[in-house]
Amino acid sequence: MNQLTSPENMASMRTEPIRPVQRVKFTHWSSPREIINCRFYFTPESPASIAALELKPVPNAPEYPTAPAGQTLAEEAIARYSQELDEYNVETAAREAILARFLDSEDLAPPTIPKAFPFPGLIFTHGFKSDLDNQGLEGFALGFARHHTVLLFEDRSKDLDHRAATFRSLLNHFTATAMGGRSKAARASTRAAIYTSCKILVFYTYPLIRGLETRYEELLTLDAATDVLFVLGDSDPLCPEIQLASIRKKMKARTWWVRVVNADHSFEFKGELKKRISDICGQIAGLWLTLRDPGLTELTIWEQDGVVSWTDWMAPKPDPEIPITTVSLDISNSHLLQGGQTVTLRLL
Repeated sequence: MNQLTSPENMASMRTEPIRPVQRVKFTHWSSPREIINCRFYFTPESPASIAALELKPVPNAPEYPTAPAGQTLAEEAIARYSQELDEYNVETAAREAILARFLDSEDLAPPTIPKAFPFPGLIFTHGFKSDLDNQGLEGFALGFARHHTVLLFEDRSKDLDHRAATFRSLLNHFTATAMGGRSKAARASTRAAIYTSCKILVFYTYPLIRGLETRYEELLTLDAATDVLFVLGDSDPLCPEIQLASIRKKMKARTWWVRVVNADHSFEFKGELKKRISDICGQIAGLWLTLRDPGLTELTIWEQDGVVSWTDWMAPKPDPEIPITTVSLDISNSHLLQGGQTVTLRLL
């Protein structure tokens, strides 16, 4: 696994990406009666994919000749771009035709998504009291999308099962490697994972407790083939570290933990710091999705004087040894059991 704390990696992760992350808004029919707002976040890999983001035909696109054998790299690139552009124009025209038929029809079957959209590495959503314009959520998505495409969806329902059904609906239309959410949406993604083939979950805060109630039933139902990433603040009253450590030991799923120093449940930091820290969390989560070590499961992020820093993934600290207290009792009454002897008790 690459060193996250090398000077080159830290400098790169703290600065804007060379290829800016693109954001595309669209709508999706999650059921025959419900349409939801969605967003794609992804890093384009070529000029053709940047053009595809606009979702508009390119007028009077130049026609380049097919590159002959023995072509130069520049000629090969031009030919490939021309081919991709032609394919995109065909797909765009087909999409517009489908959409026109859909708008003119009383049939509420959802329109197909064109191939110009990349398939997401992560399907993700906001907390119950938030929306897609949340600064922390935006930062997390931008950071994650440096490495994998993110599909964010908006669901204002406060019912966990409704949110879980939305996850399953999106998984039926998009091939996604992982899913997750923020706060209670993380619980909803856990419920969705129980009934889908998606075995990787990303939690950006998790409401483990509420008052005296501990809510971990969904976590314990995840099987041993599931990988779970917790991104949590060490000052989050809804997910104290002691309770989290205890639940992680009980879970059959493999777990990793990103600990953010001085972060509460809302990840409230001053000014742009909130977005920068969320961006770093998203980048680390995206790299974790690419490559993770079951033996290195804990990482810490902190801020000092406006600069965000972090550790490499590390093995968890061993549990402290429980002190043993030894008590010796002299039983002088010979009529009692073991009378006249010394009894030693060890108290754990």
